[in-house]
Amino acid sequence: MKVRVAERRMLTQSTVALRLVSETEALPPFTAGAHIDLHLRTDLSRQYSLCNPSAAPEYYELAVYIDPESKGGSKAVGELNVGDELEIDGPRNHFELVEGGRYRLLAAGIGITPIWAMAQQLHAAGKQFSMHYRTKSAALTAYGEEIAAAPFSSQVTQSYSSEGSIEIADLVAAPKADEQLYVCGPQRFIDAVLEAAAAAGWPEERLHREYFTATLKESEDPQHLFKVRVASTGDEYEIPPDRSIAEVLDEAGHFIPLSCEEGVCGTCMVPLLEGEAEHRDLYMTPAEHAAGEMITLCCSRAKSDLLVVDI
Repeated sequence: MKVRVAERRMLTQSTVALRLVSETEALPPFTAGAHIDLHLRTDLSRQYSLCNPSAAPEYYELAVYIDPESKGGSKAVGELNVGDELEIDGPRNHFELVEGGRYRLLAAGIGITPIWAMAQQLHAAGKQFSMHYRTKSAALTAYGEEIAAAPFSSQVTQSYSSEGSIEIADLVAAPKADEQLYVCGPQRFIDAVLEAAAAAGWPEERLHREYFTATLKESEDPQHLFKVRVASTGDEYEIPPDRSIAEVLDEAGHFIPLSCEEGVCGTCMVPLLEGEAEHRDLYMTPAEHAAGEMITLCCSRAKSDLLVVDI
């Protein structure tokens, strides 16, 4: 779908918010947690969360932290201006609110984007929830003014790393039997929350997370050579230590959709029909890794000598 930048505003000195509109067709509805793919150049596509959940959206709003070390994605977004046109895919939702009695929302930094959408949706639905938002400082708090003016602002607490550390255990203490926990932010924050939540007695199935970037897990056997067979054709390809499955299959003419290339978005995830994968992604849960039914082609490798994938 082709869209146009209708509004651009700076939420902080390093975070830009864009409103995208379509003048040719109605924008598809979406729920909190959804993202769209922005096609920023022919060779550059990135996923960004939508911040304004709606059954009949007049626009899509997204907020993007302009990373000074960007590989191109956030830098390209920061260069967009009102009137610019671009193409998008989506929306798609891999971080959707599941049915529950109450919710605990935790966000750090730009991880506020899906969490802010969730707070709006839960309030509109009359659901019980609390939210904690951690940033570096008040000046670097995206959507700070909007949150302060929200009718549910009393349900939101905030903390700033410039003022000292916080006890993550306090944020996840005393889970209720019908409570779901959602967390988004930097990898270190998410990992700390999940570790503390497990210690506090939260069941894994009630812990929901979304990573935007991550450090790839080290391979258990980085020199292991293995083959991948494409089930639909029977073709087999050897995967050397210095190349990903996605790279080899793409070079051989198999279309592999990619976005993050860090194992956090799920774009390249496909069914695994045979073999044992060495899962290196942060997109799937430990239970999904143990089931061994899917694999992320951008980063995961093999423990067995052969993997059979369905693409």
